[in-house]
Amino acid sequence: MKETLIKRLGVNSELINLILENNTLKDTKDLKVTIPLNMKKYKNKISSYSEVMKEYFSDFDIFVLTKTKAQSRLNYFLPFKKKDNQKINTISPSFLVKKQNIKLLINYKEENILEITELKKVKEQEFIIDNVKYKKKNQIKLK
Repeated sequence: MKETLIKRLGVNSELINLILENNTLKDTKDLKVTIPLNMKKYKNKISSYSEVMKEYFSDFDIFVLTKTKAQSRLNYFLPFKKKDNQKINTISPSFLVKKQNIKLLINYKEENILEITELKKVKEQEFIIDNVKYKKKNQIKLK
């Protein structure tokens, strides 16, 4: 399984080891995994964002994403319809990382958790995952 993930995702073996240690993957069809981050390795939470991206995704193209709550067309046209109370953390960063035909959604979750979701059939500029609408913004270069 390790070799399959390395080949399919194009990430380094250290990240694959973390994925396999922290997730019980039965197959590799739809990859959505969470990895706890050791924050002692980083100066602070803000610096950890770029350091983690450098460490695991340095050879990928990295794009910043904005996120908002996805609104159904019915809710858009009928604003009086009952709203759900799902809250979206728009402060923690999200990234789209790409290399050749590989696309990964990287989300920083609360409590120092990194969530990696493989994106297969989504439009690159704008897509919806788990009722969250993501829009691709600027590409970033890591130094």
